[in-house]
Amino acid sequence: MPHSNPKPTGSWLARHRGGVALCCSLVGFVLAEVASHFRLLPDGLLTLIRAFFEGALVGSLADWFAVTAIFHYIPIPLLARHTHLLARKRASMTEGIADMVQNRWLSPAAIRTWLDRVSFCDLLAGYLFAKQGGMTRLETLSQRGLSFLAHHVTHSSVTLMLCRFWQRTLHRCPLPKKLTPWLLRMLRHPGMEDQLYQRMACLIEMLQRHPRIMASVSTSLANQLQLSATSSTWARTRLWIGKRFLKGDDDADKLRYLLEKALTGLQQQLLDMAEDPHHPTRRIVRRQLFLAVRKADHNGQSAQLVETIWQRVLPVLTHADTAEQMAHRIQNELSSLLTNDMHLQKTIHAFVSHQVRLLLVEPARRQFWDEYLRIQCVGLLERYPHVVGNIVRESLSPARMSTDQMVKQIEDKVGQEMQWIRVNGAVVGGLVATGLALLRLAISALG
Repeated sequence: MPHSNPKPTGSWLARHRGGVALCCSLVGFVLAEVASHFRLLPDGLLTLIRAFFEGALVGSLADWFAVTAIFHYIPIPLLARHTHLLARKRASMTEGIADMVQNRWLSPAAIRTWLDRVSFCDLLAGYLFAKQGGMTRLETLSQRGLSFLAHHVTHSSVTLMLCRFWQRTLHRCPLPKKLTPWLLRMLRHPGMEDQLYQRMACLIEMLQRHPRIMASVSTSLANQLQLSATSSTWARTRLWIGKRFLKGDDDADKLRYLLEKALTGLQQQLLDMAEDPHHPTRRIVRRQLFLAVRKADHNGQSAQLVETIWQRVLPVLTHADTAEQMAHRIQNELSSLLTNDMHLQKTIHAFVSHQVRLLLVEPARRQFWDEYLRIQCVGLLERYPHVVGNIVRESLSPARMSTDQMVKQIEDKVGQEMQWIRVNGAVVGGLVATGLALLRLAISALG
């Protein structure tokens, strides 16, 4: 039959030091009174012993009342209303703790100071590499996030949020000012050039699915050709379109068909350029882009032209229909990706590994994300300064924790230290009483 281990003596003593001190003081006081009655000790020594244990007993009782009154009810007339303080003062205590945490310990200024010292990239690196399987957990989390997004991206609320985010991003985008430096950086990094061609191909595909944009571009192209109607250019263009592209009943239909064919061919060409670093068209584009960028640095009209084009395109890109089509496109892409588990795992692994490597290796990227996340956290603190206090109030509310549970938790945490208060009360009381007895004896001897 298994034998249950008794509780350690030290643990019991740690919880009952105050009671042991009170019992020792009481026993010592009784023995001192017995010794005094039977005159078992010399009068001077007996006076000091009686004074010590009398002071220790008074100190022990006083500190027992003070400590116990914090946690429990003591039915003593006239004093009972000053006991069970934690339960009686729960509301004011909760408010005081919330105020202390919100405005002192975790105040926006304190958190902002901590954020200035922390590196989110280092925290991510510690999570991914300090613990085994960090990358696997991140990949699993990414897969679950993609699955959730695929099922809810076309929801009206998600589409509205995507639309607002898209509009805010485009309106804040300093494209005319950042275009030239970005093109120069792209020309120096082939990986960025590959991404540019791939994204341009995706953009062309999105434009082809947007009837409003296609109609606007076709109309603009027809208007530009109409301006040359009196010259031989328009006649030759019409003849060439009619011979090469026979679809459509009028010039507008033929131009629309021509535009679709041109965009489809351009999309395929961009994909080929992204896959082949030595594509001949890619070399030509790089040379022309380099010349155009250098020319734009010395010509203010180029920047003004980009600004004009951007302002014309911006209303079309920020239209609600564009965000809705983006949502459907995202859903289609994610759905097709989620149907192939092996391809999905490889894609997520490659993407996560690439992004983590860039995040942890490139100092500029690390600094950008640290500063970005720091700004977002500070913005949340300034926007919701009372969240920390509300969390504390909710955690200490009667709905989350009963009064008995709260008192028990606090007593378990600080009860052992409170026992030392009772022990110290007995010792200090005994020493003070002994000192006073010595003083009386000294005065008597002098008298």
